[in-house]
Amino acid sequence: MSSREEILASIRKNTQVRYDKPDIADMKRLSYPDKIEQFCAISRAVGGMAVVLGEGEDVNAVIRRTYPEAMRIASVLPDISCPVSGCAMENSL
Repeated sequence: MSSREEILASIRKNTQVRYDKPDIADMKRLSYPDKIEQFCAISRAVGGMAVVLGEGEDVNAVIRRTYPEAMRIASVLPDISCPVSGCAMENSL
C-alpha cells in the first residue's frame, strides 16, 4: 500500500460522521452586474492590471503598447505572436 493509500485509509477509518453532499442546484451563487469591471477591480486590488481590448483591437498591438520595453513575451495562446523587432515570442507551457 502506498503512502497516499495509507493516509486515505486512515482518514476513512477515523471519520466518525459522514455528511451528504449539498444540493448545488439551489445554492446561491455570486454574480456581478459587470463581470469585466469586477475582474479589473479584483486585479487592481491584488496589485495587477487588467487591460480590456476594444472591439477589433489587436492583442499583439496592445501588448507592444503596454509593455514597450519587453524583450520576450511568454504565452500559450496561439493568437499572441508579438511580431516586432525586439519582441521575441516564447511559447511556453
